[in-house]
Amino acid sequence: MAGAPGQGSFYTTIRAVERSGYSKEGVFKGLQVIPHKDFGYRPGMTAYRVLEDTPAAFGIVRANPHAGSGGLPQIVIEKYDGILEPLYSVKLK
Repeated sequence: MAGAPGQGSFYTTIRAVERSGYSKEGVFKGLQVIPHKDFGYRPGMTAYRVLEDTPAAFGIVRANPHAGSGGLPQIVIEKYDGILEPLYSVKLK
């Protein structure tokens, strides 16, 4: 899943969003994402299907404690164009 609207190279698992209680602060502090200065955290998350084998990096977020507690899993897919198909989106509280 990735923050929505928009898409970038950073993703997390559906389970991480569930564990965060579908909370904007829970998800994005767990991923150590700083809120946008005008718009705050993204209002939703979109789930994607990987369409073909693709290189990705996986780890538990810990490197930026100034941006939140961390601890959630993060997946980085640099070349996601044409590789990921959006499935559905959920609104965060």
